[in-house]
Amino acid sequence: MAIDFAKLNDPEWKKQWADERKEREWLLEEQETLRKKTVCFTGHRPNKLGGYDM
Repeated sequence: MAIDFAKLNDPEWKKQWADERKEREWLLEEQETLRKKTVCFTGHRPNKLGGYDM
């Protein structure tokens, strides 16, 4: 695998790479925000738990 050093010095490629990196970071932040907001609710289902006696 060869490294294209000319590409690394190209200002247009640097801008594109920076934009892609910002988008990846934004997506990770959004995923983390959604993960923190995710909740789960359970209902009262004694018949599913084998029942109970008061």
